[in-house]
Amino acid sequence: MAFEDNYTLLITKLRDFKRKYYRNQIIKGGIYFVAILLVSFLTVTALEFFGRFDTTVRTILFYSFIAANAFILGRFMVWPALSLFGMRKSLSYAKAADIIGRHFSEVKDKLLNTLQLKEQAGFAQLDPLKRELIEASVNQKITELRPIPFVKAVDYSKNRKYLKYASCCDIHHFMEVARHAGTGYPKTGRAQ
Repeated sequence: MAFEDNYTLLITKLRDFKRKYYRNQIIKGGIYFVAILLVSFLTVTALEFFGRFDTTVRTILFYSFIAANAFILGRFMVWPALSLFGMRKSLSYAKAADIIGRHFSEVKDKLLNTLQLKEQAGFAQLDPLKRELIEASVNQKITELRPIPFVKAVDYSKNRKYLKYASCCDIHHFMEVARHAGTGYPKTGRAQ
């Protein structure tokens, strides 16, 4: 019974890690999305302002803007959110163990080996003695892994380095361009 309790605890810790991993992906995706949105808006607005394009080119610019931002939103925010909520295939326990092993040097392959041993112990064709040995080994490894906080392998503060991309266009400049974009400032000679 202690074996199953320990294994359930290990799986719970892995699930917690996966949830935090996907939340981190969503945060990072939000930063990317804001950065791409601001840069692409300023680019399209500047191109239109200085280029004085006809309707066809403006239509292409508009739909390119929408498509690029929809792609970034979907790829970096919606997909991780779907995985977080179980609507899309998520990280396998083996992949999660690999990520955790890269972060914690004391874990390395121990977590992955524990998962593989548990899988071996689940096969019905094993004789009871061999099964007990595998379960004892798994139980020992889980006991060694118990004090390690897997969720600490995901560090939200590392997203700060991506904030520079989102803040590359200060809000004041963004608001000024948005305010003057449709006014013809300076006059472009185009009918309003």
